[in-house]
Amino acid sequence: MSKYSFLVPLSIAAAIAIPATTFAQSTSTHQMMHRNFMHTHPVMAAKRATKKGIPTWTVKVTAVSGSTVTATAKNVVYTIDDSSATTTRRYGGKMMAADIQVNDQLEVRGTLNGTSIAATWIQDNSLQAKNGTFVGVVKSIDATNYSLSFQSRARGMQTVTWTSTTTVKKNGQPAQASDIVVGSTLRATGVWDRTNHNLTASNIDIIVKMGMINVSGSVSAINGSSLTVMAHNGKTYTVDASKARVSQVGTKGATLSNIMVGNMVQVHGTHAATSMDIMAGMVRDMTKASAVAGSATSTQ
Repeated sequence: MSKYSFLVPLSIAAAIAIPATTFAQSTSTHQMMHRNFMHTHPVMAAKRATKKGIPTWTVKVTAVSGSTVTATAKNVVYTIDDSSATTTRRYGGKMMAADIQVNDQLEVRGTLNGTSIAATWIQDNSLQAKNGTFVGVVKSIDATNYSLSFQSRARGMQTVTWTSTTTVKKNGQPAQASDIVVGSTLRATGVWDRTNHNLTASNIDIIVKMGMINVSGSVSAINGSSLTVMAHNGKTYTVDASKARVSQVGTKGATLSNIMVGNMVQVHGTHAATSMDIMAGMVRDMTKASAVAGSATSTQ
């Protein structure tokens, strides 16, 4: 036997192995391309998901009209009926279908018919799981459309919108949306859309920095617990004395009922720098009760 004869079987085996390897690589590449196509093409991906029993589409909203949402994915335009869908925010937070906005990123499950989807479940990934709270300064107001531009401290410029059901307060006290002005500092809470940078507010609190004030003057009008005081500095203040401690020269246990128009008073309380309203902590009537009684008697 030739010393090279043992090489013949090896050569034959190599000749067989090389095409087999090439075929395996070719098959693997083909399978990868097919798999990528199935994953990336929206229609094929939907069919693939349907086989698993959970058809899911990831889409971008282009229009919203009632319960009909128009959205796109990979250049395919879908019409989505959300009237029977369970809707959630990112990470499963509660929401309503009406919260969906143009440009929002959705995950949709349901039944596909052509390019129409009867949705059974929608997750809006543009809406945060929990209500957002922002503090910042009002830059502009569009009262007609119930919205304002808002420079927040943490998230830059945001658009805040409100409705008739939005609760508005000023320093924790009931207020109106009309009390909001350019330059106001707000704390707004509601549904935050991180894609569109807007907040649909459920609560707005107008934050007014209060300072101490002391005023002396004469009472020109009384309306319940509200006093109008003409101060010695020439300004007229409206004093809320509902929570004030009241005292009167020469009288023990004085109350607001002891104060009369024309009396000289000292008021200590808090107010906003640009406001003429005072929340009184103390009101001292400097007019003696006997003098008031005498004055009242002399006018009869």
